Amino acid sequence: MVTSAPVKLGRARIEQLTGIESKRLNERTPKSGQMFERARHSMVNGFPSSYQVRA
Repeated sequence: MVTSAPVKLGRARIEQLTGIESKRLNERTPKSGQMFERARHSMVNGFPSSYQVRA
């Protein structure tokens, strides 16, 4: 059995990683971004359900 200690990340590192991953997602899914921009004009936050909102 392999166990490991939890990794501690500071707020700055979490923000950095979130930014990196958000950029990767946007680069990999440009059509989704275009559809989101279109939906923003007809749906609250651009989504049919509030749990789908992406920061």
